[in-house]
Order: sequence, then C-alpha cells, then structure tokens
Amino acid sequence: MKIKKSMVMISLAFVIITSWLPSSYAEDSIDQFIKIYLSYLENHKITSKQCLKLGELCIDESDEELCKTAVSLCFESGLKKEALSIAQEAVKSNPKSSQLWFILGKMLLLQNRVNDSINSFKKSLKLNPKKKDAYSILIRVLLFKSENQEAYKWLKQMEKYFPNSEEVFLLKGKLYYALGKYKQAIKYLKRALSSHQSNKEALQLLADIYFKKGEYQEASKLLEDLVSQGVISEKILKQLIDSYIRSAQYKKAIHILERLYQMHKSAQIANVLAVLYLKTNTKDKLEVLCSKHPKLSGCIAFRCLDNKEFPVIGISYSEFIEAGQILLELEAYTCALKMYQLALTQRPKNANVYATIAVIHSDLDQLDSALKNIDIAITLDPKNADYYFRKGVILERHNKVKESIKWLEKAIELRPDSATYLNYLGYLLIVREIDVDRGTELVQKALKISPDNPSYLDSLAWGYFKKCLYNKALEIQEKALQKNPDNAVILFHYAEILFKLGRKQEALKYYRKCKQLLAEEKDLSPWEKEEIVKRLKELGL
Repeated sequence: MKIKKSMVMISLAFVIITSWLPSSYAEDSIDQFIKIYLSYLENHKITSKQCLKLGELCIDESDEELCKTAVSLCFESGLKKEALSIAQEAVKSNPKSSQLWFILGKMLLLQNRVNDSINSFKKSLKLNPKKKDAYSILIRVLLFKSENQEAYKWLKQMEKYFPNSEEVFLLKGKLYYALGKYKQAIKYLKRALSSHQSNKEALQLLADIYFKKGEYQEASKLLEDLVSQGVISEKILKQLIDSYIRSAQYKKAIHILERLYQMHKSAQIANVLAVLYLKTNTKDKLEVLCSKHPKLSGCIAFRCLDNKEFPVIGISYSEFIEAGQILLELEAYTCALKMYQLALTQRPKNANVYATIAVIHSDLDQLDSALKNIDIAITLDPKNADYYFRKGVILERHNKVKESIKWLEKAIELRPDSATYLNYLGYLLIVREIDVDRGTELVQKALKISPDNPSYLDSLAWGYFKKCLYNKALEIQEKALQKNPDNAVILFHYAEILFKLGRKQEALKYYRKCKQLLAEEKDLSPWEKEEIVKRLKELGL
C-alpha cells in the first residue's frame, strides 16, 4: 500500500508541475523541478541550495506560478530570507506581474517590513485593480497601522469591483470598529454574517463590540458560537467568562472555571470561583475550596460573612482591598468596612482607603464617621479633586444641600474638565430648583465632553422641563431613553414630560416601568427616591 501511495503522489506531482510549465521548458528543467518537489514531499522541506535552484528556474523562465511555488516551498522550509530574495528577483525580472508584486508583499509582511509590503500591495493593485486578496491584506495592514483614511480610500476602490461581497462588509465593519463607530460596525458585520454565518473574524469582532458596549448577554452568545466552531484562545475564553459574570450568568461561568481549575489548580482561578460561589450561595463547594486556599480574598470575604475566623497574619494589603471590593458588590457593608480597616493597618496613610471607608459609613447612614474619614483623605491628599467630590456627594445624599454645593464647587475648581463633576452639580441645582439656569449650563458643559452620556442628556432634559420648555425637554429625553431604556430616573422624567404635554395614558406606561425598576436603582439619593415614590402614590401607582 505504501508503494502504491508514493507512486500516486509522484504521478500527481508530475501532472501538477507539467501543467504549470510552458512547452519551451527544457526536459532537464522539468526533471530538476520534479526532483526538488518530490524531495519536499518526502522530507517536508528543501535545502537552501534546492531553494535557490527553484528561484533560478522561475526567474529564468519568468513564470508566475513557478515563482509562487518556489517562494512557498522555501518559506515552508524555514528559508525566509531565500523566499524573500526569490520574490524580489522575480519582480525585477517581471515588473508588470500583479501576482508577483502580491507575493513579494506577503513575504515582506511576514518579515515585518510593513511599509515595504504596503507599497508592494499597492503596485499589485495598480497592475490588477480586481485582485481581491491584495485589497484584503492591504486594508487590514492599513487598519493595523491606524491609517484609517488610507484604508477607507482602498476600501471604496475595492467596493467598486466587489459590491455587496462578504469581504467588503467585513472590512467595512473592521474600519468602523477602528473609528469607534460601533453602530455602523455592527451593521456591516451582521451583513457579512448574513452571507456566511460562521465567519469567525466577523463573530469575534462583533462579540468584542458588544462586550465594549456593555451588552454582555449578546457578547456571550457570539463567543459561544466561536467556541462551538473550535475557535478557542485565551482571549476568547477570558472574554466569555467575563461576559457570563457581567451578565449574571454565573452558573455558565462556574462550569468553565471548574473545568479550568481541574486542569490548572491556580489560585487566580480558585479566587474567581470563590467569588462566584459567594454570589450563588454555593456554600458546600465554597467550604471545600476555601479549605485548600484559606488566604484567597474571596475566602476571607466568605469567612467574614459566615461570622467565622479568617487569617490576618500573612494577608497582604491588596488581598484585604480585594476582599473589601467583593463584599461591597454583595452590599455587605459591615464586613467590607472590616477589610478596609485591616488594609489601613498596613498602609495607615493611604488617602484612597479613608475615602472608601467614608463612602461605606455613608451607606450605613453614619454621617459623622463618613465626614471624619473623608476629611482625613483630604488632609492626606489636598490636591485630589475626587475627595472633595466624594464629600459633596456624601453631604448631598444626607440632604445637606448647601454644604454639598460648596464641596462640589471646590472639586470643579480643581478639575473643571470633569464631566462627572459638572453634571452632578448641574443636576443638583436643577432638581432642587436652586439655580436652574446655571445648572443647565453646567450640564451642557458636561455634554460637550461626553455628548452621548444618557445621564447627562437626562439632566439637560430635566433642566428644560424645569424651565417649562416641555417639547425641547421631550426631544432630549427621548435620546436619553433610547440610550438607556432601563433606568428608573430616566423613565420617571420621561413620564413626567409626557404627562405635562397631556399624553397621560402614554405617561402611565413609563411610570409603571419606573416603579418596577426603582427598587434596583442603587445610585439614587434617598431624598430623590422618596420624591419619586411620593409622586407615584399620587398617581395611584
């Protein structure tokens, strides 16, 4: 059987090779080529001498296909310099061959001579403007170099010859992705997928966009498609796990992490598992895991929540901080406070820890302790605008509005370009009707910095509402609602505007949706939540 198989291979090689060679080829040239080709089939590589001989044959006869094969065999044999040399000589002997310029471009690119490769691809396309693979590589290289304008120019030319092709849609998606225009990128990537649903490049890029947009459920579906096709890399696996966690698909994340932990008993995987077991209240598995890794931040958090002793000696500052962050996510404020206080024993002059402790005391309705700790943070780092801002927020949440404004003004004085600070103070001045005009101006400044932020759009709409400019308010609020349709405050403000415009039945729909989401709204000040609840009761909701 082996003999027959080798004979078939020799015959096949001979047929393939002779079909490439013109009738003018001498018999000895054919023999030499076949001999080298068979050597490659037998050894999976050729020698440098054989490579150079192939180069001589292809250049002497100016045969594109022979040169292409010579370059390919040399490169596959690890003879990269020789492969490049053959490609360069082939172009010199036949400078009007689009195919040879394309081959040279690929060889240059593989040796990281990016600019030279770009020039070669351009020459290839000048000679043959319908060479699709040259467009594909050239545009990708230009996008990699962030030369988006140049990439756009070549993409427009490619589209002339290949309209509505899958590759054009894919490259358009890549271009808009590079420009940060995700809406357009999604449109074209979906069109690419409509032609070929298993286009791995389009799936991966689309998943990446959804992940960046915070649409983790959508991202996880696309990443699952990739994994089912056998496309598994560290980046894809990490992004899939992150997507599951961020979209609260904890069981799916646990399933993957448990398998990874069986293969690699790493502390990092164990810690993520510990946190997920905490979130899903899987105590039996958590006990087993923490018996093996007692010093993990997730296990320290678990012991504190379970009112059990946890190790203190040998635990680093960063591990206490991580445990505190885990507990804050779980809204376990008392245990979180313990973790940050333990962190302070190791770094007693860390202003940021004091500031975090201040916020925890504020959430526990302990205003005096909150102010004491934020003042320490300000003393330790008096030029940090964020601490003045946090003090302003703490005071505002405890209904100390006049004092709050003073500290928010100080934060803006230190950082006048902070959209967050500008919007926070602006909204406060609007919603409390202290200075609606100035509040609106501050929000407009915030929107110049971050024009698509739905919270800032909501603040501006509410400013117009307070000025009785209801139609203008509606126009802005519709944009805010489109960008964030599940925010209780945005829904409430939208309903109020509709109500004022006489669209009461329509308004009721949004009041009801607001009521459903209000309990989950964590960033809302207590006094504002009370006002919304009061208004809903007035409406009989």
